[in-house]
Amino acid sequence: MKSTILFITLTTFLFACESTAENNLTEIDSLQNINEDSITANSELENSAPVMNLSPSPHYTVAPFEKAANDWGYKIMNGDALFINQPHIPAAQGNKGFSSKEKAIKAGEFMIYKLQAGIVPPTVSMEELDSLGVLG
Repeated sequence: MKSTILFITLTTFLFACESTAENNLTEIDSLQNINEDSITANSELENSAPVMNLSPSPHYTVAPFEKAANDWGYKIMNGDALFINQPHIPAAQGNKGFSSKEKAIKAGEFMIYKLQAGIVPPTVSMEELDSLGVLG
């Protein structure tokens, strides 16, 4: 009795594994066909006329502003549109701004560098700001 149950269990298991293996091979064949079709489609696209990208690339500028005496922030503009308004030192506790217009501009230019590198949203650490010399 035990041997019969063991035989039936093993036989069922073997058939199940074989069926799964066949299904996996069929899926792999299908994926290979899709990849071959994609390669053909990509080759056709490469041989067609070039497509112009009409969307303008972002043009960022820094606009410093003084909140109070020796308390500066910056705005990052994308053309004429406000992109970032930073009235205080990013990554710092509190609401204190930069101590000079030049420091605010330098921090804003660093943010633009990050935006142009594809880091969106741009983040900054206290260590980075310290290495720029804009703290204090």
